[in-house]
Amino acid sequence: MPRKATSYKRHTVNPDYKYNSVKIAKFINYIMERGKKTVANKLVYGAFDIIEKEMSAEGGKAAGLAAPTTRSQWKWPSPARLPLA
Repeated sequence: MPRKATSYKRHTVNPDYKYNSVKIAKFINYIMERGKKTVANKLVYGAFDIIEKEMSAEGGKAAGLAAPTTRSQWKWPSPARLPLA
């Protein structure tokens, strides 16, 4: 009787067909519910199209979509400003 559990090979994720990116393929797999991968593809690529239109309409800066580039720009709110529940 073996003392260790048997190891298995992990499935590697293939890149998505549109952008050839493994990160986007993993994101699509995360969005997918009940094995409906085509629905998840339509959702993700539709969202990317909307973001692309917004960014091209505003000259490369989408309103509210830009994240801070460094951690120093983010500041935690002071405890006095937090609402008491």
